[in-house]
Amino acid sequence: IVGGGIVGAALAFYLSKANTNHHIILLDRSLRKSLGSTGHAPGFVGQLNESPVLTRLAQDTVAEYLSIPGGFNTVAGLELASTPAGVEALQSRFEKARAAGLSAEIISPAEAAALAPDFIDPETITAGLRFASDGTANAQVITSYFAREARGRGVDFLERDVTGFTMKEEPVSAGEIAAIRTADGDIRLAGCTVILATGIWTSSLTGPGQGRGGSITNLPVPIIPVAHPYTFTPSRPARTGTPYPFVRWPEHHVYARDHGERDG
Repeated sequence: IVGGGIVGAALAFYLSKANTNHHIILLDRSLRKSLGSTGHAPGFVGQLNESPVLTRLAQDTVAEYLSIPGGFNTVAGLELASTPAGVEALQSRFEKARAAGLSAEIISPAEAAALAPDFIDPETITAGLRFASDGTANAQVITSYFAREARGRGVDFLERDVTGFTMKEEPVSAGEIAAIRTADGDIRLAGCTVILATGIWTSSLTGPGQGRGGSITNLPVPIIPVAHPYTFTPSRPARTGTPYPFVRWPEHHVYARDHGERDG
């Protein structure tokens, strides 16, 4: 497994629980400090998705994270709308949430503002949609848990900076990797399956120039990870009382959350 963030660590843990004789090795450029997106993740887990499969995955994810001490904080999720089209979208999502068995409620601007007064001006919104069982995951706590459990089950964790792959010369076939290239030398492979859990860095490892004549797979990737900016306010005194929900303004593609001593 290339990539030791929350995806790679979770995968190592679950594979180690399978009743097989596979020797599992995880490679990451930094095992002591999370340098990738896991270390900077806003942490929101919203369970309602357009795809029922992804909704079920998110529900199972929350159940799993709740079993990890300090892994998940059920602060709720709050979506806001300020236009008729936005309110219609919230109503549609409300109906889908109820059909999926998720706790959801349409609330007034005043009710929404009372949940996060520093984030929400009730004069600028028309309605809110609150998901009570949504919340924030502590990605680093969860990753450390999965990694610790995986190590206990015999998974080897190696600190290596993976730079690319060397493909087999003959036959030239998509996906046949001869070696993993690292800053410390090549790791030769024989009869191994390589799984990339490298998020937004995947294209730099698999794209043109990595394989003979192009991508190492020569196949389209169906899901492309995308990076986006995430900024913080200056430090401030921690708020008291009921924690703020994770607030989203879908019409503006913006969200905000309370990080304890600052906001994201």
